Amino acid sequence: MILIAPDEDGRIIDANQRALDFYGYNYEELCSLHTWQINTLGKNVLPVMHEVHSWPGGHKPLSFQHITSDGSIRDVQTYVGPVEVKGRRLMLGVIHDITAQKEIEKFHQLLLESCHAGIICVDSKHTIIYANPTAARLLGFRHPSELISKKINEFSNLEDQTQGNIVSLISSVLFTNSASLDCEVYMKTRNGLLPYWCYLSPMLTSNIRAVAISFSEISRRKQLEEELKQAAQRDPLTKALNRRQFEKLLSDAHARYLRYGDMYSLIMIDADYFKNINDRYGHDVGDQVLIKLVNTLNNRLRESDHLCRWGGEEFLVLIPNSDIEQARALAKDLLICVRSENFDMAGKVTVSIGVAAADGCKSSNEAIKKADLAVYKSKNTGRDKVSSQY
Repeated sequence: MILIAPDEDGRIIDANQRALDFYGYNYEELCSLHTWQINTLGKNVLPVMHEVHSWPGGHKPLSFQHITSDGSIRDVQTYVGPVEVKGRRLMLGVIHDITAQKEIEKFHQLLLESCHAGIICVDSKHTIIYANPTAARLLGFRHPSELISKKINEFSNLEDQTQGNIVSLISSVLFTNSASLDCEVYMKTRNGLLPYWCYLSPMLTSNIRAVAISFSEISRRKQLEEELKQAAQRDPLTKALNRRQFEKLLSDAHARYLRYGDMYSLIMIDADYFKNINDRYGHDVGDQVLIKLVNTLNNRLRESDHLCRWGGEEFLVLIPNSDIEQARALAKDLLICVRSENFDMAGKVTVSIGVAAADGCKSSNEAIKKADLAVYKSKNTGRDKVSSQY
């Protein structure tokens, strides 16, 4: 503690032993100094001191940096207020060294600012009250201060009800006594709608009701997941569905047919004289023919139709909600599309097509066998045509 005389330009007139130990002076040395000489503000602290001196009473906390005898600068919190001593109005200052606390706070702040994850804090009114630099960058802002006081609703993807939105998740954590949770959400940013992995944790004290959110963008991860999914479901050369994925779709279609009577049809397509193309031009040209053939077929098929590379130069198309006549009409269109296409070095390429419907089939394999028989009819009767198996 120190006792100060404001009317003498803030001269220190008394101090206890702990103050002497803290500042590193003996009693006479410390009491020969003025408060502005131990404060980094210098004489700029005098207006503050005069204001405190005018208070009617009580002590209030103020934060300063004080200078010790060896020149060290210490962070202090001082509780200062006017006191009456022998009829004289003086100021009493109770000084707490908070240097270690400040260092810890600076360290924590540095951790938050250098963290590779975005971190924001949102209060009970969904207002952002803290953001680190990474959060600003991830959301498309230049500085964290641009996020302060914004509503988190501005970034929530409220239109997409299939994904959890950040607003409802915050409410869940704040108002339903939910524990911390982590999840994938999409947020609207200045760079567009992007996916993030978020971890939400409640911050509940007597004075604060808020949620801390750490988040990382996962666009690259989502892209890799999609690539892995495509690799597992598609033929690596033509990008048509692979046989395994097609069989799953066909099994589901046949189950709906057996249960609800939802008819489907199959179109089997075989590239004519494909072995001759490989033998004459090489397998690289043959591969390009297959790729272009798939692109040509896909350009005519609907999004609901499923094209599969069944094996080699043979392809199979699942046509949901169709009977054999509808499938036959589509098959004729596909035949014409292939005829009219130029396959670069290979020139003109034709296909033999077989059409069958699930009507009367006890299993999907029976439907495939019918389509297979139909394509052999086309191949055995001149190729470049459509045949049906009823």
